[in-house]
Amino acid sequence: MKNAVFSIALNGYAYRYSKCIDSHKKYANKNNCDYFLFTKPLWVNRPAVCSWLKVPLFLELFKKGYDNVFFLDADCLIGDDTPSLSTLIDNKGEVFLSQGHSGRINAGVIFSKNTPAMVNAFQQVINEFYTTIEKANQAPYENGHVIQYFTPLEQLTVLSRNWNSTTEVVGNAGITHYTGPNKKYYQFPPFTKMYSKIHKRITSVLFKGKMNELKSLAEKDYMMYCSKYISQHYL
Repeated sequence: MKNAVFSIALNGYAYRYSKCIDSHKKYANKNNCDYFLFTKPLWVNRPAVCSWLKVPLFLELFKKGYDNVFFLDADCLIGDDTPSLSTLIDNKGEVFLSQGHSGRINAGVIFSKNTPAMVNAFQQVINEFYTTIEKANQAPYENGHVIQYFTPLEQLTVLSRNWNSTTEVVGNAGITHYTGPNKKYYQFPPFTKMYSKIHKRITSVLFKGKMNELKSLAEKDYMMYCSKYISQHYL
C-alpha cells in the first residue's frame, strides 16, 4: 500500500511556515508515507490558484498509484501525539475532514482514499470551478466548493476538531491550523516580512516573461497548467 502526505508552499511560504512543514515531514516519516512539499513553480502569482491546487494534485497522486493521500495546508502544525494515519486507513470512510471555525468542513486538512467515488468527487469540484456556490456554503477559494460537494457524500467522515483545530492551539494533542482565530498565535521566523518582500521582488523580475505569457489564461486553465507542471517536475 502506497501512502502520501503533501503540502503546498508557494511564494515563500516554505520559510514562513517552516516549523509546520518540519512537523509534516516528521509525521510522514513516522507513518511510512512518501512526503511531497510543492514549492514550485516560482511564477505562480494568483492566490486563488495556490489554494485551489490541492484539488487537482489529489488526482495526480491517485494517478501515480497512491492508495491514501493526506493533505495539509502549510500553516498546519502536527503535534507529536496526533493519531497515526492507520486510524483513518482502517476506517470504512473514504474521505475525512474536520469542521473549521465556521462550523463547516474545512479543506485545510484532507485525508482521502483512492477510490472511484473520491476520484469522481475531486473531479466534480474541478468541473464545477465556475459554478456559483450556494450562500450557506460560500467560503474563500476552493473551500466553498469542497463544502458544497463533499458534505453530502456518504463516503465522508467528519473528524474531531483535533485533526484540524482552527479555534485553539492543541499542542501535541493534534493538528493546530494557524488560520482564522489561530493566526495570531503563530510565531513566524525572523525577518519573515523582509524575506517575503525580497522573494516577491526577485521572482517578479526573474519570471516576468513567464507571468506575462500566462496572464491571459483563465483561472481554471491556469490552475490545471500549474498542476501539470508540478506533476511533471515532482511526481
